Amino acid sequence: MKKIKVNIVVPSLVQGGGPRVIFSYANYLVEQGHDVVVYVPILYVWPKMRNGKINWKTSVGNFLRGNKLKWFDNKFKIKLIFKISDFYIRDSDIIMATAWQTAQSVYDLADSKGKKVYFIQGYEVNDEGTNKIEVEDSYKLGMNMFTIANWLEELVSSVSEQKVKIIHNWTRDEEFIREEKQINNPRSIIMLGNTALHKGWSLGLEILKKAQEKYNCRIIL
Repeated sequence: MKKIKVNIVVPSLVQGGGPRVIFSYANYLVEQGHDVVVYVPILYVWPKMRNGKINWKTSVGNFLRGNKLKWFDNKFKIKLIFKISDFYIRDSDIIMATAWQTAQSVYDLADSKGKKVYFIQGYEVNDEGTNKIEVEDSYKLGMNMFTIANWLEELVSSVSEQKVKIIHNWTRDEEFIREEKQINNPRSIIMLGNTALHKGWSLGLEILKKAQEKYNCRIIL
């Protein structure tokens, strides 16, 4: 198997489900013998529509966090760079954008930085819809795109008018907790506490309230 160089550009190293999936793939590629570098920009610049304004909150966070990934056991290299540009990013075989905020910057890089790939894990339009044009414009850049779900593939395909591939998320067998099954007293239900509208937070709370009333169970968010 040919060994390749892969560049992955992430907005930050903040803990979350999306970054965890990206970093899991990066680890897997390293385990297969490939050379993977994850780049984090200190100067976090919004897309052209916002006249290249700097997102100072994320920029300062990236600077203070450095290149240390405390919540994930990474096997890949992490490079903190001043900004996403040809000067700071090495030549490679593939370069991957992972967020709509940085997709344009990755697309603008020289071809020598790698074949442009865009990994989309959600329809990242905010609850007010104020960034809808920016998000959907990132789908129209012409990069090779792949995503994680059928509904998302259909949405991105319809907006971009190009083929989008699906790679479903996965979890390693050893990450499951294999202990003797037991029922807690009182019964407990856990739900992800994410208030983003598209996560179904309000509907989840509604269902949990009914479950609590009926079964006197403990609710953990």
